[in-house]
Amino acid sequence: MGILDELQEEMKLLDKAAEHDGYWYSASGVMTILVCGMLCGLRLIDDIDDWAKAAPTKAFLQALTRTPCRAQFYNILKCVDAGKFNLGFSRWMATVLGGPPTGKTIAIDGKTVRGTGKLTKDGSALHIASALVSEMNLVVGSVECGAKTGEKAAFRELIDLLDVSGAIIVADALHCSRKSARAVVDAGADYLFVVKDNCPRLRKDIELYVRDGEAPSHRTVEKNGGRIETRTGYASCDIEWLDGKETWPKISTVGAIRREFEKGGVKSDEWHYYICSAALGPAETRPP
Repeated sequence: MGILDELQEEMKLLDKAAEHDGYWYSASGVMTILVCGMLCGLRLIDDIDDWAKAAPTKAFLQALTRTPCRAQFYNILKCVDAGKFNLGFSRWMATVLGGPPTGKTIAIDGKTVRGTGKLTKDGSALHIASALVSEMNLVVGSVECGAKTGEKAAFRELIDLLDVSGAIIVADALHCSRKSARAVVDAGADYLFVVKDNCPRLRKDIELYVRDGEAPSHRTVEKNGGRIETRTGYASCDIEWLDGKETWPKISTVGAIRREFEKGGVKSDEWHYYICSAALGPAETRPP
């Protein structure tokens, strides 16, 4: 069975909903087309519809499923059970990866999906929390959520849904909490969380430690489009001094990333502070 046949098999979970009765096109077929379009870099349903109707794509898809009209894309998508889709998609992506993501970086972030207002009852755009394997630029799972508070719950839902064992989970300051850290560690993974003003004391302690020159550093310089970027990573596993460290599950490293920019003689810089449950050196740090 080919990889796309396996995708369609997983999507058949969606064909059992009574709401689909009366539609000529199956939910599994529509969602297979949608996933293929997204893997080709398309993000808007209208763009996926245009792509699916192009002659080369249509010929390719004929062996898998019928290609619906644009209106049917929206009609079927309104009926899809999001939980069943997430389950089927994550199981298929585990097959694509060929096993646990050991040693890989998984970035979890929330974004608003443009062009999805027709899919919600109130006409608002969908907000999605997605997990992306950074080394492959490949989304392996996503969960619909509401505002920022919903994104926090979606983060932990993704951790439960996916096999993340052996990976480093990277997330922004919204998810920098002991509860999220515990969920990651319990799943057999490591976390790297940005620390901002939602953890003010922790952020200040790391800032003072790094800027006092206590943490080892590693510097790289790149030039892109006339802009020079100097990136300095700081990391230290010597955290005996850190107040409250025992409350953070498995915490092993604190550090920072400083990015300095110069273009046309104008200079600027920005700092990002982080904590990590893996033992990292300054050359291994990366911006979330």
